Amino acid sequence: MIFWSSTYEKAWNRVFKYIVVFVIILPIPFTWTILVSSTYYIHTESLDCYTISTSVNREFLYNQLLPYFAIVTITTAIINIASFYRLSCMTYKISVAERNLLFVSGSLFLVQLVADVNTTINRLVVNDNNKNSLWSQIAVTLLPYVSDGLTLIHPWLFLAFSTKARRCFMLMYFPKHAKIGNATTNNSTHFVSITRRSQAQFNTSKL
Repeated sequence: MIFWSSTYEKAWNRVFKYIVVFVIILPIPFTWTILVSSTYYIHTESLDCYTISTSVNREFLYNQLLPYFAIVTITTAIINIASFYRLSCMTYKISVAERNLLFVSGSLFLVQLVADVNTTINRLVVNDNNKNSLWSQIAVTLLPYVSDGLTLIHPWLFLAFSTKARRCFMLMYFPKHAKIGNATTNNSTHFVSITRRSQAQFNTSKL
């Protein structure tokens, strides 16, 4: 959107369905081992809580995850830096959509960076004498929350930076507390006026 502002929408509409299929199918070969394995709870003594574990070799899993996280994090960092430089070089006023897109991309990068660091710590101590240390147990405990963060941050960012999404959310779940903006009211009034005018012209033509 920032680099190809005049053509991105047409290209996105064409490839969107293929991207959805690609995102669904691509992880299956890499996660099939986890899918067919046994999962169980283990008690973490240092933090006095339960965490989720799997019967699959952890070293194998982390060796698969770390290159992927590194590629995604580095790519996101490069895109964010290039986008910030692009916006800083623009001579005209930055639109709200462009600014929000940069904030969303930066927030996603921070969450990806936290997940990358957490996964790296887990990989370094998975077969080490320090795997029972406090920092190791904290990293293991935070792992499911970091995973949830990677999944849930997208809808929350959508609500945070989209006025229309927040309005629809409030109208759907909290209609009594929803505030309809003047723009929506004006558009509705304008639509009703046009409809009544068209109806009057139609009745006149019939006469």
